[in-house]
Amino acid sequence: MSVHAMPPAPDWNELYRLAITETDVRNLAMRIADAHRAIMEGMEATATEARGEEQQRMNDALHGLLMLQKEFESRLQAYGELRNGPQGRVG
Repeated sequence: MSVHAMPPAPDWNELYRLAITETDVRNLAMRIADAHRAIMEGMEATATEARGEEQQRMNDALHGLLMLQKEFESRLQAYGELRNGPQGRVG
């Protein structure tokens, strides 16, 4: 019988960093969602532990993602659909 090990889940810090540094707006919503999910899972996993600093960092990251999501949605509303600009850039 073979046991297939699940790869470790990406660290929420890494997914958060990827979201806040994403420069391709076509990938931004996915990056935000991935980071949000990882942070929520991290918060649930540490909810019963006395890890106040880690909980605070995750809470701060969630707030940052919320601000990023609001800005993204605001720009989509103001400028319409995502379009490819010169040299494959969105703009």
